[in-house]
Amino acid sequence: GQTLAKSKEYAGRSYFVEHANMDALTGFAALGEIILDGLELAGKDLNKTAIIIPVGAGGLASGIAMAAKKRNANIKIILVQTQRTKHAFDSLFAGWLLRYRDNDKKLFEESGIDTKMLEPLALKVLRRLADGLVLVNHENIKPAIGYFAAHDVTAEGAAVLPYLALQEMAEKLKETGVKHTVLI
Repeated sequence: GQTLAKSKEYAGRSYFVEHANMDALTGFAALGEIILDGLELAGKDLNKTAIIIPVGAGGLASGIAMAAKKRNANIKIILVQTQRTKHAFDSLFAGWLLRYRDNDKKLFEESGIDTKMLEPLALKVLRRLADGLVLVNHENIKPAIGYFAAHDVTAEGAAVLPYLALQEMAEKLKETGVKHTVLI
């Protein structure tokens, strides 16, 4: 009743949702705590753990990074984007918020992280806590989605990015002593 009435009242209006404000980060950090609890229950050594997280506005990555680094500063936080939508990479490198330009205005395969820009709080958190950022080729998204579909797993573009990043950096992670990798 009340919810339906409210939705009709706002129909057709534009709105802005913050994905990386403190409330959102707190919720994402709680998710991170659950993941870390599961790793510890499974007997995994958090000192030898990496978490690979797709980054769009930065809320999910920031919240999980906060939980992970609070629990164990040795956990590696690796962010992933595509070479096409690399606003987080550019912003983290520059030290200020940069947006990427989409002159074609078409829907990219990177659905789920196609946000154009990090949010301010996420930039502050990720500059402090991220251990690296991998840029993957967007042309590998469709084949990866197909691979998952062939194994009865439905995945959006953002969901396959950590898988693609792991393919690119598995050997480097092993060389740095990582034995456990979590793909978000």
